[in-house]
Amino acid sequence: MGPQTSASTEGLHGGPSGPVRVGLHLTTAVSDTRTNVVPRTARASSRRSDKSRSPTEVRVFKIHPMRKIMALGRTEQCRQDVVVQALSATLSRVQQQTARRFLAWLLYGLGGMMSAAFLAVVMPTSAMAAVADWLGVGPLPRSPLTEYLTRSLSAMYGVLGVLHLYLARDVVRHLDVIVVIGWLTVLAGAIMTVVDFAAGMPPLWSWSEGPPTVLTGLAYLWLVRRAR
Repeated sequence: MGPQTSASTEGLHGGPSGPVRVGLHLTTAVSDTRTNVVPRTARASSRRSDKSRSPTEVRVFKIHPMRKIMALGRTEQCRQDVVVQALSATLSRVQQQTARRFLAWLLYGLGGMMSAAFLAVVMPTSAMAAVADWLGVGPLPRSPLTEYLTRSLSAMYGVLGVLHLYLARDVVRHLDVIVVIGWLTVLAGAIMTVVDFAAGMPPLWSWSEGPPTVLTGLAYLWLVRRAR
């Protein structure tokens, strides 16, 4: 019993016996293999991180030189377009300001001329007769109706002149009113042209009153369109 007891004691306390030693080696190999294998969840998360990367970050390292040149060309074209748009906007503003300035000057000029008609309201009848003879449309008949028509018409011209002067102070604010004035001026010019020729007025009078009035109304409308 002595040798057997010592052998079993050696197997229990001294070192592992044959089968026990083989089992330990297998367990160690399996644990080493598991530590070297990447888990599936880690590989999936790495793929997701690659997919979540923005296209620009990936393209920075894979862009072709020709694509770089094309991108630079497009950037240069965009800069040229911006410059052209800026110049066009500047030119448009200049044209707008010029149209507004000319519109104001036209309103001031015609308003001043028509406002001078207030003088005929208080002008003596003899002075009006002398002016009519000088223009070649006399003699001026002396009657209450003649007095009424000449002085009331002069007053209406004067009122329109004051209205023109008022509108010229701020053309941007009164553009819509100037449009109405323009169309009314065109209509008035057409009516005066027909009346002058039908009444037998001198040709110089007829051609210098109605047609220029029509052109003035058209000028109002054109300048308003450019001034908007």
